[in-house]
Formats: sequence, C-alpha cells, structure tokens
Amino acid sequence: MEAFHHITALGLALVSGATAATGISGYHEAPNAEFGDSASYQLTGDTKFGWRTGTVTGALDLNGHRFVLDTGGGNHTVFSGAITGRSTAELVRRGATAARRARFLQPKT
Repeated sequence: MEAFHHITALGLALVSGATAATGISGYHEAPNAEFGDSASYQLTGDTKFGWRTGTVTGALDLNGHRFVLDTGGGNHTVFSGAITGRSTAELVRRGATAARRARFLQPKT
C-alpha cells in the first residue's frame, strides 16, 4: 500500500551565506551521489528523488514545478532544508506502516 503526504508550499527563505542553487528536473535515484548532500536545488521541471536519497540538507525552490520524494519501501530519508516557491511537494512511502494518508497545506499569508 502506498501513502503520500502532499505539501503546498508558498514562501521565501533568506539564508545567510547561501550558495547558488543547482537547476534540476527529471528523476534522480541518488541525488547526493550526483550533487552532494548539502546541495541546494531550483526545479526547472517536475522532479523526483528516488529511494537512495538519504539525507539532504540543502534548500529546495519548487519554482512552479512538482517535487516528489520517494522513499521506496520506507528507506531512511531526511530532507531538512527549506522548501520554498509555489507548487506541490509529495512524500511517497510504501510498506505496512504506509496505510495512512495525510495532507498538509501551508496557509497563504
């Protein structure tokens, strides 16, 4: 059974000393192996991170595109960076504990 968390993000984060974001789109099974675990991203098209994501500490600018973080069979995945921009971000996980469905909406300010 598959569960997902749907996040509608609208916001702006200003981070002191922030580095330039990497433009990214498409499927990336192991983004840390490609870009490093502290890379920041700006979506240039719909983007999906796969089950080998692990821990990501950089920021994510949705930039109007859909983002999916798929943990596969519930693999340990941590995304601790700021998520900004207007669009949707989804967390997909599978397995026996994934029977719940939750929807999170960030209010417009």
